[in-house]
Amino acid sequence: MLHSFSTIEADRNLRRIVTDLQDFELLAKISGGYLIAIEAKYHMKCLNNLRNKHRSFQRKMKSAELLKAEEEEEEEERFNEARAFVELFEYIEDSVENGTLFFPLPELHSLFENRLSDLGYPKSVNQLIDLGLRIKFWITSRKRTNKTMESKPCYFSEMGYRTL
Repeated sequence: MLHSFSTIEADRNLRRIVTDLQDFELLAKISGGYLIAIEAKYHMKCLNNLRNKHRSFQRKMKSAELLKAEEEEEEEERFNEARAFVELFEYIEDSVENGTLFFPLPELHSLFENRLSDLGYPKSVNQLIDLGLRIKFWITSRKRTNKTMESKPCYFSEMGYRTL
């Protein structure tokens, strides 16, 4: 059984659906004017199938947008974590230049977590050892290029990092 379009809203909805789905064949058929004016007809089953196809398309698009948003959020979190590490390392370098030669790992851990929180990413770094190893790696790589740190030998343990 064929039905006729009877409202402008139905016309707008169908055009939006067809445009979203990029169904150019159907778009060409309905582009002759308002559906009411051109006395367009449809099968209810066909219109329902088109709406279901559009609903499925919208779900896929929403999933893709959510996935993209999650990826962007994870990237921003990694950026802020790296930023907090850089600031922590700058703090260590400045302190070494000013004569501070011992850095308790729990203090560095606390500084790092507080900075992450300030940046809007309250994250608990569960392992002091993980943070300690990352700091030790950074210190050893920086010793090659930084004369202030190069002149002082390193001592590192779970209790802290010490220049001697």
